Amino acid sequence: MSKGEFKKILQIIKSAYGEKFPKVDNDLADTWYRCLNDLDFKTVEVALIEYIKSKPFPPTISDVRTAYSVHLLAYGKVIESREEEVGDDW
Repeated sequence: MSKGEFKKILQIIKSAYGEKFPKVDNDLADTWYRCLNDLDFKTVEVALIEYIKSKPFPPTISDVRTAYSVHLLAYGKVIESREEEVGDDW
């Protein structure tokens, strides 16, 4: 996952959980990126959306990695593309 893609992941978490998620500073972003950059962006995104649908509190790094692994076990592969892209036109 690139840094640009990772920023989108942080934006999704922040949008979903607001003040429940800590303020994103360089240290937080660097730590999270170092722990998640080996994962596929699209698969993390899909797994994170599923996590958000059922959890009232923001994920930890471990939660994101677990959701990713559960997704891989359930579907057997990374996400190659999405039929519906979320755009900026809200």
